[in-house]
Amino acid sequence: MAGAIGPERTGIRLSPFSRYQGMREAQPLDTFVLWVQAIVAHQPGLAYIHGIEARIDDEEHVDDSLAPLREVTGGVPLIAAGGYTPELALEHAAKTNDLIAFGRWFICTSGPWAS
Repeated sequence: MAGAIGPERTGIRLSPFSRYQGMREAQPLDTFVLWVQAIVAHQPGLAYIHGIEARIDDEEHVDDSLAPLREVTGGVPLIAAGGYTPELALEHAAKTNDLIAFGRWFICTSGPWAS
C-alpha cells in the first residue's frame, strides 16, 4: 500500500491484546514488537501506527501496555485507543506524546444524542 500511495498516506492499526475469535496470545508483545520493528524498518515514513490498548478485564493481564511498541516506532506517530475519557486522554497524551483516538464509547456518551 505504501508503495502505491506513499508511506506518508499509510498507517497501520493493531490490536495486540484483542480476544476476538480467540486471537489473544499468551505473550502478544513478543509478536507485535517484532512486527512493528519490521514495518518501521521498511517504511520509516509511515503516517501513523494506531494501537488498541488493553481493556483490563482480568488480573492476569493487568500489565498489558502499548509502551513496548511506542519504544520501537522510530518516530512514527503512535495513536492510542481503548476506552479513554477526555480526562484520561489528556493525562496519557501529556505523559507519552501519543495521539488519542476516541471510539464507540465516547461517541455514544458525548454527543447531543447522549442521554
